[in-house]
Amino acid sequence: MKKLGFLMLMLALALMMASTVTAYAQTSAYIYGAWAGNQGWTGNLGNNFIVNKPILVTSLGSFASNGAAGFSGTISVGIFLQTGPTTGTQVTPTLSFNGSTLAGAGTYDGNGDWFKPLPTPVVLVPGTYYIVAVGYGNGDSNGNSGIAGYVAPTFNTGGGLITFSTPSMFDGNPTLDFPTTVDTNTYSAGTFQFVAAPATTATYFTTYYSANVATAPDGTLRIINDGTTNPLYASIYVFDDSEELTQCCSCKVTADGVLSESVKLNLTANPIRGTVNSRGVIKVISSSTESDVTTGFAPNTPAFGLRVWMTTIQGTKVTLSAGNPVVPAVAGPFFVTETKAAHSNLSAGEQTLLQNLCMYDHLLSGPPCTCQPEDYDF
Repeated sequence: MKKLGFLMLMLALALMMASTVTAYAQTSAYIYGAWAGNQGWTGNLGNNFIVNKPILVTSLGSFASNGAAGFSGTISVGIFLQTGPTTGTQVTPTLSFNGSTLAGAGTYDGNGDWFKPLPTPVVLVPGTYYIVAVGYGNGDSNGNSGIAGYVAPTFNTGGGLITFSTPSMFDGNPTLDFPTTVDTNTYSAGTFQFVAAPATTATYFTTYYSANVATAPDGTLRIINDGTTNPLYASIYVFDDSEELTQCCSCKVTADGVLSESVKLNLTANPIRGTVNSRGVIKVISSSTESDVTTGFAPNTPAFGLRVWMTTIQGTKVTLSAGNPVVPAVAGPFFVTETKAAHSNLSAGEQTLLQNLCMYDHLLSGPPCTCQPEDYDF
């Protein structure tokens, strides 16, 4: 009976996890409508949108000029974060649409578009993005607002979570990439479904360390992967109290695993300037990709699933000089407090800044912080 009860519990949990995303009322960003299209462009077509508040992208989709009959060829779709006037980084997996079966084309919405769910929903933080599709032509037409006969889509902002903008972008490459030619037209091509990112899907955390002195106990940063995505990377950025980055690293955390980082030994032992600071700020990005020297400082891909706690050391004797800006002297006895790290706002600009600072730290020969192996937690 105990074994049967355990199996039933596991089945219930699996069903709960499978229904997590479908429980949300999803919004289709672009509804292109059932029409035949008016262009057969074989290269990349990208429509611009701006994320105002964090969203969770659950599905990618494609306009189908053949409607419920599906696709004659293969259309590939992905979302890119714009990083420069003609540069972007892909932030979702590529999904392909072909034929008219569930496996090949996904689900038809009855309004000209087919959708497939992402393997794992992707969080988009505020910034400028492009939904890009490639592969039209050869029996699959796209739409182009600059050509006669165009049928305008319905745009859904999700109550202001996103804004549709210009310019659009295109190129002639036959494989999915970030297009580089600016255009004023709008395309019937890629689309996506999204919801507001729930509070539990935070991807950015901030906390602090203090009393980091030889006579005090050690502080500990603890990070748990809740099992939503396996693996995840905790991209850690350590600052001193002068707002300067001193160390950074990107640590792998597998599903249901815990990462324990010593403030003294892992996070502040080798600062770039050679001076260990006694207090400062720690920032953590929950990412599905590694972002450090191993990957050439590739961008983080924010993904929910990490939970962060911090044990902070509090000194009971602080020597200050009234009215004068002097370095405080902290002494014991010391107390230890543990709190959750604060869920914080990660803008595209903040994410880029953190990644660039980490890269510059490495170029200037700054040692990274070190990642404690998961089997050696404390």
